[in-house]
Amino acid sequence: MTWFYPFSTFSLYKSYTFNPDKVVVDQYVNDLEKFKSSFENDYDSLSLDIDNSLTIDRTNYILQMFDQDWLTNSDSVKVDRNFLSEQLFLVQNTRDYIIELLVREDYTEDQKQYLSISLESMLFLEERIIDLQNDKTHSRKDLRILMGNLYVGFSGNFMMFETFYNLSIHEK
Repeated sequence: MTWFYPFSTFSLYKSYTFNPDKVVVDQYVNDLEKFKSSFENDYDSLSLDIDNSLTIDRTNYILQMFDQDWLTNSDSVKVDRNFLSEQLFLVQNTRDYIIELLVREDYTEDQKQYLSISLESMLFLEERIIDLQNDKTHSRKDLRILMGNLYVGFSGNFMMFETFYNLSIHEK
């Protein structure tokens, strides 16, 4: 039972080892590093740019969700209840920052649309994580697919947020 259904009630070791695709990780890391470099320049000039200060400030916190070891490293990662709880916490905090930006800032329709898509993606990630936490009947095959989808969900959310950020900060 432990081998096929690692999160079942009968499992002794309730964990699963996720092995991300190296090519996908390399592309994600490349995109993330480019964004971080651009963001660091924006963050350094924050005091000069009062109009975008909240966006830049909150991006500093949002970036923490996208710059995690399991997303930026092609080594295997142990997925257990604690790991999933940490991910859920990060996603919920990031969701709150995005809601704050939507409510407090005045963006163009395009900017709002990308930020709204990012928010919807956050809700999707929350649902997937909660599903992984609560369902004890996922087989190892199911977990491999679900964790791959979760990884792609984080990556896609990063791309949406990156597009929003570039539209709101760099294209005025």
